[in-house]
Amino acid sequence: MAALRLLHLRSVAELRGRAAAWDDLWQRSDLALPTLRAELIAQWVEAFAPRQRLSLLAVAEGNDLFAALPLVGRPVGRVPLLRAGGLTANPWSPNGELLFDPQCDSAAVARLLADALARAPWPLVWLDEVQYEAPRWQAMFAALAERGLAVHCRPGYRVGLVDVGTSWSAFEASWSGNHRRHLRKVLKRMDRDGPSLVHDLSALPAEQLPAAVHRAFEIEDRSWKGAAGTSVLKTPGMLEFFTRQALQLAVWGQLDLAVLEHAGRDIAFSFGYRAKSTAFYHKVGYDEATAHYSPGQAMLNHRLRAFHDAQEPLLMDFVGPLQDWTSKWATRTYGVGRAVIAPPRLSSRLLMYGYTRLWPRMAALRDAWRERRKAAPAVQPPPTPADPPAEDEVLSPTA
Repeated sequence: MAALRLLHLRSVAELRGRAAAWDDLWQRSDLALPTLRAELIAQWVEAFAPRQRLSLLAVAEGNDLFAALPLVGRPVGRVPLLRAGGLTANPWSPNGELLFDPQCDSAAVARLLADALARAPWPLVWLDEVQYEAPRWQAMFAALAERGLAVHCRPGYRVGLVDVGTSWSAFEASWSGNHRRHLRKVLKRMDRDGPSLVHDLSALPAEQLPAAVHRAFEIEDRSWKGAAGTSVLKTPGMLEFFTRQALQLAVWGQLDLAVLEHAGRDIAFSFGYRAKSTAFYHKVGYDEATAHYSPGQAMLNHRLRAFHDAQEPLLMDFVGPLQDWTSKWATRTYGVGRAVIAPPRLSSRLLMYGYTRLWPRMAALRDAWRERRKAAPAVQPPPTPADPPAEDEVLSPTA
C-alpha cells in the first residue's frame, strides 16, 4: 500500500489535470454540492480570482485522493493590504469546502493537511462558511491543535434542510397553521387569476440553455436587486459566469433550473444544483409586481410536491442563511461559520490575538459609544439674537 502524501496544486491547469481523482473524491465524500467538483472550482477561480495566489491542497495515496482543501488569496474584511488564504467561494457561488473520504484514516489525513497549513503562504487562513459541526472539520480542528496551530471557530448561521418524505399530506400537516392557511390562500388566488405552470429547464439542449438562464435572471432583475443594481444582469460578467456554470452542470445532469409561469408571465425562478439525491436552492427570485401571489412560496410548493411524488430528490438544501420564508419549510438545519487558522509564526499569532481579543474590545467600545450618542439628549442650538430694530424704530435719546 502506498504511503499518504501531500499534493500542492498551484494552478487551474494542475487542478484540471487531477479532475478525475478530485471528482472521484467528491463522489465518495459526504458533500453533495456539485460546485465542489474540479471544473467548477477552476471556473470560479478564472472568474473571481484569476491573479490571486492559488493553493489547492490534497492528500493522496497512489492515484487516489482522500482529502482536498482549495485555497486562494483574499483580502481580510476592510483591510485590503492584509491578505489571507480563503476558500474558493463567495456569495455568488459556493465552490469551496473541505472534501474528505469518510472511510479514510481521518486523523492521519488531517495531520498532513495541518502540516501544509502550518507552511501556508499567508499570515492567516480565513475560512468562511464552513460546516464546522461536521466530523471532517472536527478531525481537522483536532489535528491543527495537535500541530500547534491556533484555531478560532465562530458560528455564523443555520441553513435549512427539507427532508422529502413519502407522503405529501403528512408533510403539509407538519406546517404551522399560519403557513398552511397563507399558502392555500395564495394558491387559490393564483388559480382564480390564471393557470400556473412550472417549467423545468434543466435538461434543455446546450444551444437553448443560455437563453433559459437569461430568462430566469430577467425575473431577478424585476426585483429589488435590479433596482439596487445588484442583480446578475446588472453585475458585469455574472450572466456569463452563470451561463458557463449551467452548461457544465447540464453536461453532468446536475443543473436545477426552473421558472414559474402564471397567466402567461414568468413570475419566479430558481437556479441551483442537483446531485446525490439532493436539490440545492441557491439563486431564487420573483417579480415584485406579483408579490401578492407570494410567488417564491408558490413555486417552492410546486417543486416540493413534485419531489414527493417522484421520491427524488430526497433532500432540499437552502444553501444560505435560514430566513423566515425558508424556516416555514425546513425540517432540520446545520451550522455554518468561520474558522480562522494561524500558522505557528509570531506575525500570525499577533494577528490572531488582534482578531480574537483586541478587535472584539474595540467593537464593543464603538457600539457603546454609538449607544451613548443615541441616548444623549439632543444639543439645543444657542438662542438666535433678536434682530436689531429698524431705523424708524430707534428712539432718540431724551434731552
